[in-house]
Amino acid sequence: MTASVFISDISFRASMDMNFFALSGLLNGLAATGLMALVYSRSPRDLRHWTFILFGLATAIWSYGYCAWHVSSDKEFALFYVRLLMAGAIFIPVTFLHHVVVLRDLLPDTRVILKACYAIGVCFLFTDLTPFFVADVRTTMSFPYWPVPGPLFHVFLIWWVGVVVYSHVLLGRAVFQEKGIRRQQFSHLLLGSSIGYAGGATNFPLWYGIELLPYGTICFTVYIALVAYALLRYHLLDFSIYVERGLSYLGVLFLISQPAFPILLLAQQSIFGAISLRFSLVQAAVHLLTVAGAYQLKVGTRGAIARTVMRGRELRFKTFSRFSSTVANSSDLDTVGQEIVHTFCEELHAKTAVLYLLDQENNQYAPVSFYGERLALSSYPRFSVTHELPRYLAIVQREVLWRELEHLPSDGWKVIVAETLARMEADICVPFITKNRLLGFCLLLRPLMQQATEPGRAVQLLAPLIQEAALSLENALLQKEVQRSRALVLHLDRLRSLEAMAGGLAHELRMPLTTIKAFTQLAQLRKDDEEFLARFRAVVAEDIERIERLTKEIREYMQADQPVFVRTDVNKILYDCVSHLSHNPEFRKYKVDLSLSPQLPLVSANRQQLKQALFNILLDCLTDEELEGECVCVRSYAVKAAANDRWIQIEIFRTQDHGLHRGTQAGHSEFLMTEAVRRSSMAEGLVIVEEIIQSHGGIFSVRAVREGIQPTNQPAKLYVVNLPETEHASTEEGSRSASIRLESQAVARPLCSERQPDPGKERYIYSQSEGDS
Repeated sequence: MTASVFISDISFRASMDMNFFALSGLLNGLAATGLMALVYSRSPRDLRHWTFILFGLATAIWSYGYCAWHVSSDKEFALFYVRLLMAGAIFIPVTFLHHVVVLRDLLPDTRVILKACYAIGVCFLFTDLTPFFVADVRTTMSFPYWPVPGPLFHVFLIWWVGVVVYSHVLLGRAVFQEKGIRRQQFSHLLLGSSIGYAGGATNFPLWYGIELLPYGTICFTVYIALVAYALLRYHLLDFSIYVERGLSYLGVLFLISQPAFPILLLAQQSIFGAISLRFSLVQAAVHLLTVAGAYQLKVGTRGAIARTVMRGRELRFKTFSRFSSTVANSSDLDTVGQEIVHTFCEELHAKTAVLYLLDQENNQYAPVSFYGERLALSSYPRFSVTHELPRYLAIVQREVLWRELEHLPSDGWKVIVAETLARMEADICVPFITKNRLLGFCLLLRPLMQQATEPGRAVQLLAPLIQEAALSLENALLQKEVQRSRALVLHLDRLRSLEAMAGGLAHELRMPLTTIKAFTQLAQLRKDDEEFLARFRAVVAEDIERIERLTKEIREYMQADQPVFVRTDVNKILYDCVSHLSHNPEFRKYKVDLSLSPQLPLVSANRQQLKQALFNILLDCLTDEELEGECVCVRSYAVKAAANDRWIQIEIFRTQDHGLHRGTQAGHSEFLMTEAVRRSSMAEGLVIVEEIIQSHGGIFSVRAVREGIQPTNQPAKLYVVNLPETEHASTEEGSRSASIRLESQAVARPLCSERQPDPGKERYIYSQSEGDS
């Protein structure tokens, strides 16, 4: 069988009258192919779309084989096409069941049934090639080559009907169980598939000698039309904006209108007694042109109406879009307020618009934004929360028009409101209400331009804009409150650190004052002893210098925090923090082992904020009851990131052995192989630390360590701070080098301590690394 013979056998001859049933198969195949392509182009990877494509592919094979079978002029070719169309018919119910199961999210519960159906379908597909499925073809009624069923065809028909019924039972349950748009989707699927399967089943009676012509074959186009309508009207398979415009929308319209074409074919056969291919093609062309023309007419008419009759609606829609875009991209209260007064002033053609918002601290409504005449905000009055105007707005919860108040019956409350509006020359007052709470209001000052609609009607048309403005104001106020609360938390945290510093200062003042007092009492008795007086002056000068240094640190720490970043020595901040804590009697039992690299680069930082962060880390390390050991180790050294830029790494941990130091292998740290502690497990002070370090472009992490620090199995905490050497960087730059790799580190070994520990006194060890290799 050559390809030329194959093609010539299925080619249509224009001079011959066409068979209605052949055209039905061709039309069904084209409709299935078109809908399958449309669904595939929407989302090729969606399982719902894939199952529908499989169903469409099986239907297309059956339809094209059905068309070729009816135009075959040879028995051998007719038998071949019958077996080809039956290959598609075998998998039509299986793929349809698969699609329904996926739509209803029943795949896990019906996986076994689906596998069994596919396996049975494959078995029938192999038997389709043998006479056991289709025995032969014979002449029946007006069909020269109608198939004769084989022994296995009867089993296939029972299985086929069973799968179809089961699929429709699932669809019927979905119609009763689902609600809203989902119910509409399944209703259209159930109706369309019932019509399609009922029409296709009209082919089976002739297999058993029942003389019933299969005119129902064309009913499959009704199924395609209903599915296309569900795609467009009820957003089946998540079709929404995708099909509202353009060629996709036009293609769906073609699929919806296709059931009209079989009616034209039946009319042609009824009038002329036969179906002509040429005339049918002319009918199809006219049908397609009619649908395309109707679509273009609809689009053009809609645009013309929008530009003429509904010009105001179109302009209002553009205003809403612009306003929504502006307020959605900004949480700044000034920006949102300015956009509100600007939009209201333009839409209502007011001379000036003034926005008032609730000031909770002063219990009043204060002007925050205005648009129009350039007057200072201080020139507009403020209204207390007990004033008649805000109280009236909170009760009526709608716009207030000065003209309406003038014509209302005399009422003391309304008279005061009307006088207030008249004094401010305001025609309209628009309140912003959320959750029965008056956030603020907008005064639109006269004169208003003459409009086609009354001012009250114009405000009502802007009701969605007013509601969105109220929500935007609420979000902006909440954002402002969050920022204020965050600043308050930072201030309270600084006071907590100050408490620890003050305790150390009080303890540090006790010894110098005792020494000074004793020397003062002895000075009168030994005023001629030059050696004693020289020693007295040296001791007093040393103690006073120490007191001045501690008090200076506290004064600097409590200065007003300003976002000023200067080049800062991290080692000095670490030394000051440790010095203050080591003087606190609460932490006398702890030793502090400092190992600070003398060659650290300077970092761009806010000194007060960085000191607050390091103080919080040290306090958390000292006060954590789950940690063991009485030695706090503080390490600082330079590291290099992947981009070869230099960073500073600070490590703080508690251990039982104060002689522990970093390993000697370059490029490694013996306690960096840890799992990160979740942010949710951090104390409040550490959350503040993370925010401060991130604002400096750095990284802060708390890690649980089991090896290299403590000899027991009890996990310790390792606090790690990384800061960039460069100027102040953003958080994104800091997170870019989240993984710090050590390039060159020196062995940190203890040097001579600054002060020898004495029994009964504070014990701390200061040790510095000699350098970085």
